[in-house]
Amino acid sequence: MPWRSLFPSLYEGFGMPLLEAMINHCPVICSNRGALVEIGADAPRYFDPAEPDEIIELVEELSRDRAFRSAQVAKSLSRAADFSWRRAAAAHAALYRELV
Repeated sequence: MPWRSLFPSLYEGFGMPLLEAMINHCPVICSNRGALVEIGADAPRYFDPAEPDEIIELVEELSRDRAFRSAQVAKSLSRAADFSWRRAAAAHAALYRELV
C-alpha cells in the first residue's frame, strides 16, 4: 500500500511538510488549522484535530478506498505545482526591491 501523510497539527506556520508530502505523490489528510488550509487549498481532506473520530474516519477511508487515494494524489500534485523555490525567491526579491 502506498504511503500517505497525516498532519494532525494544532498550528503550522507555513506547512512545508504538507508540500513535501504532496510533491512526493502522497495523499494528504490534515488539520484544518494554521497555514495548512491556505497551503493545501482543495488538495487535502481536512479534519478538526480536536475530533479524533474525524481523523480515524479519514485514515480508514484512505486505507481502504483506492479511488479516494488516487484522487487525493492527483489533487496534491496539482496543488504542489503552484509552489516553487524559484517563484518564492522572485517574490522575495521583488518585495526587497520595493522596500528599498
